[in-house]
Amino acid sequence: MESMSLFCGEQRERQQIKRELIKESLEVYPIANYGAIENGEHIFHLVIDENTSKPVSKAKFTSIWRFDKNEWKLARTISYNHVPYGKIQLDDEILEQYVGNYQASDRMINIKQEGKALRIMDLVDEKEVWSNDMLAETEDTFYLNQNNVQIKFIKNRGKVEKMAVYENGELIEEAIKEK
Repeated sequence: MESMSLFCGEQRERQQIKRELIKESLEVYPIANYGAIENGEHIFHLVIDENTSKPVSKAKFTSIWRFDKNEWKLARTISYNHVPYGKIQLDDEILEQYVGNYQASDRMINIKQEGKALRIMDLVDEKEVWSNDMLAETEDTFYLNQNNVQIKFIKNRGKVEKMAVYENGELIEEAIKEK
């Protein structure tokens, strides 16, 4: 609940999310003497600025509509089955090359694969103090579902050597991958 409160509450006050319908997913069924039920899928986008947004999750939804006094009124909507969703979807073998521990100046950063996405965790004294989904923008560049943060993995001779963290386009940190 704490995570949901942050993502839907405090974080949204600082940064907006917009929802986009996946048009081909939309289904509508009449309900006799009441209205209709609507099912579909939507993608949530993190709004970076007025010209830029990035997809951060995909979910299903169900809405119940009531037809009352010649007007359609939305009675209830639920959104469920939220999954991380980046600009592109990468194969497991690509994601696996980024998994591991990265030594930053003041802590260890752990990257692990969760489903079709990566998860970044800050570890202090081997305890998780922060974590977030990493969503693929390109094969070697990922972004978070909050703020304008990007993580770029740097390779040397085909092996991941380090990661660089950028916020609003400026390098803020580098971390070396442990062998």
